[in-house]
Amino acid sequence: MSKVKVAIIGCGGIANQKHFPALKNNSDLNEIVAFCDIKIERAQKAAAEFGVAGAQVTADYREVLANPAVEVVHICTPNVSHSEIAIAAFEAKKHVYCEKPMSHSTVEAEKMVEAWKKSGMQFTVGYQNRFRPEVQNLHTACQKGDLGDIYYAKAHAVRRRGVPTWGVFMDKEAQGGGPLIDIGTHALDITLWCMNNYDIDSVSGSVFYKLGGLEQATEGNLFGPWNPKTYEVEDSAMGFIKMKNGATISLEASWALNILESREASTTLCGTAAGAEIHSGMSYSKNELIYNRGRNGQLMEEKLSPVGGVAYFGGGGGEEGTIDNRQWLEAVKNGTQPLVKPEEALAVTKILDSIYQSAKANSKEKERENMGFAMRMNFVDVVVSDSLKHYYVDGKKMGYQFDIRLSYYRGHFLSVIDEFKVKVDDFEVPAERIKFCINGKEFSPVEFDKCYTEFWQVIEPATIKVIYPGGLPEGEHKIDVTLFFRSPYMPIGPDHRYMPVDSCGTKTMAITD
Repeated sequence: MSKVKVAIIGCGGIANQKHFPALKNNSDLNEIVAFCDIKIERAQKAAAEFGVAGAQVTADYREVLANPAVEVVHICTPNVSHSEIAIAAFEAKKHVYCEKPMSHSTVEAEKMVEAWKKSGMQFTVGYQNRFRPEVQNLHTACQKGDLGDIYYAKAHAVRRRGVPTWGVFMDKEAQGGGPLIDIGTHALDITLWCMNNYDIDSVSGSVFYKLGGLEQATEGNLFGPWNPKTYEVEDSAMGFIKMKNGATISLEASWALNILESREASTTLCGTAAGAEIHSGMSYSKNELIYNRGRNGQLMEEKLSPVGGVAYFGGGGGEEGTIDNRQWLEAVKNGTQPLVKPEEALAVTKILDSIYQSAKANSKEKERENMGFAMRMNFVDVVVSDSLKHYYVDGKKMGYQFDIRLSYYRGHFLSVIDEFKVKVDDFEVPAERIKFCINGKEFSPVEFDKCYTEFWQVIEPATIKVIYPGGLPEGEHKIDVTLFFRSPYMPIGPDHRYMPVDSCGTKTMAITD
């Protein structure tokens, strides 16, 4: 039986803790033929220990993708590079196993999914915690309906002091965030998977930078003291997620939080027939699964306690890592679906990104409040009259659109926009459903801070498209646009902040085709 030819891009911590041992444990199905790392000595070391004779060693991932012997690529690099490498791999007709999270942003993750769909290749993301026995047990119970209608859940990823002090974990530019994107992603994936609910309605959240910069807070850290001067990411974050069916999820994530109980890669599910909790993390010597329900006139607890350990640090690839790896290799060989589907991983990234964006927007709003004002110039109606209509793609009604203008005396680059929200009939449209269209291009609102060269002319309307298959019902609809930006021409105050400008607008219009 021929073996799957695997390449590892990124030969650092996660490759050595998980991927190399798991692939070695499944050596009957694979052989590692290429190793890539920007620190070439790490690739050389890994090749000597885990590679076949004559394995490729390089610091350039493009050389790996050009290697015809490579069939499967495992991406084990910092979060912000996932999208670039994955898209290039799909274009090179390679199967891709990407470490979690799929990406640091919704926009980049969506590009990955689009490239995957065009490629015809296999794609999965590293949520190996699904293969833990207690998670498998809970998922089966949920599938059977043992919990009834699951309407409330908590996703737990909380460490009292467990800040990783190696690699790029504290580097915001490389990772895109801290504990929320690092360990919160596992807890959220487990929760959504057990609920089998990926239809997101709204997301809000708070992100805290409280303990990371405090010298005294480093005491007792599991991995030794961190450097407060180089700590750039959040130390904790909390999210509130509402699904379209009304179910609600609370997400808590921290590397450092003054709390007694440390729970990570854990979930709490509350259903109409029963509830369930998974306990895992540094406060538990073994992972636990507890069901709670009424039985024979009394409240009962049923407990499953398989042998476990501290999440992610079991060494040797871990049983769940080995099982995850095996089902992935079998999916590649047999053309079957891997357990972790790209669309599911995309939903996780959307939620995490939305929490960061929500916290960012709230921070800017409070800043405006503290300044006491935002300049308003009513040069034009922001929402253009009679512009509300449906839009079509390949003859299908995919949503609706309307035009807006900038109520100001000069144009601006999109990067100066601090806040952009759309409400229709008092319902706030999720950012991922919005396309902001100018100059023949389309942008997501989460991309604004990177649009340094995209200029919005003061006299030119922008078209706002909202993805809403089937369109709006006939009749009148209230369009409410929140748009704040900073004028780089008007520094104010002793610290020379730029003037916040209010370019919001509201209008009621009838929908037309």
